[in-house]
Amino acid sequence: MLFFTDPPTVTVSVGDPLRTMGASLDADTKKIMQAIVAQLPAEAKRRREPTDAEPMAKFPPRYSRDPRAEAAQRPGKDSLVLREL
Repeated sequence: MLFFTDPPTVTVSVGDPLRTMGASLDADTKKIMQAIVAQLPAEAKRRREPTDAEPMAKFPPRYSRDPRAEAAQRPGKDSLVLREL
């Protein structure tokens, strides 16, 4: 069990309630993501290429595949779709 003697400061921002229509998972996802992006600082909205180390940080330590070959996935969909870089 972990005990923090000097716990980190956590800041949470909450926006207005967001209503989704439920007709299309893609449309609802896009609306949710746009609402999240609207709350991000300007630095987070700038497009940039990640370093080679940044994509690897989200994978388990012994991950051996090419992280740039992973397609965007939704939770609950386990299939990998490889795309050309």
